[in-house]
Parts: sequence; structure tokens; C-alpha cells
Amino acid sequence: MIDFSLSEEQKSLLQKARDFATEEIKPVAIEFDKEGTYPEEILKKAHKLGLMYTNIPKEYGGSGFSYLEHYIITEALNYECPSIAQMIGISHLSMAPIQIGGTEEQKKEFIGTINSNRIFH
Repeated sequence: MIDFSLSEEQKSLLQKARDFATEEIKPVAIEFDKEGTYPEEILKKAHKLGLMYTNIPKEYGGSGFSYLEHYIITEALNYECPSIAQMIGISHLSMAPIQIGGTEEQKKEFIGTINSNRIFH
């Protein structure tokens, strides 16, 4: 029988993402949707907590989580506001093909560049 239970680390990540969504995203989500503004401070906080670039290996500046852990975090963030959550988690769409089929040079150039974005440092 297959066990689909989350590990303790995964449960901790889930709680961290839920707390962040509740405390940081939920109170301002409607305002950002109405105004159509970019939630820069929220993204900075998400990056600082390791909730951004979650499926990117550590050697390229990401959090180094598995895709399962990436989606655990993404789902928890989406619960409060899919728009803001997708800004936090969207990197997987462009980075996955490079991670899978890119050369080491391409990975360093493209993945490393996105993760070194100055607004997050």
C-alpha cells in the first residue's frame, strides 16, 4: 500500500505557507486585485522566507524543494489569493524546461539570473 502522508518537514512547510498566506496575503488581497498593483513587499517577504523559487535547486539560488513540496506551498498560498500566489510560484513554468534539458551553462545563466533579481535582496 502506498503511503501518501506528508513528512514532518512537508507538514512544517505547509503550515509556514498557510501562515504566510493568512498573515501577509489575505489582509491585502482584495486591495491588490482592485488596484491592479504589484505586491512587491509581499514577494520580498515570500522570498526571504524561502517560499519563492521553491522548485529551483539551491546551487542556482532556489529553495531546493521537490516538486511535491513546491506544490504543497503553492496550494497553500493560492488559498488566500491565486493572483498573488502565482506571482510567488510562477517560476516553475519557465525554469522546469531548463532544469530538465538545459546544459550546466544554461542553468547557471538563466536560472541563476532569475534568482538573483535585485528586488529580493
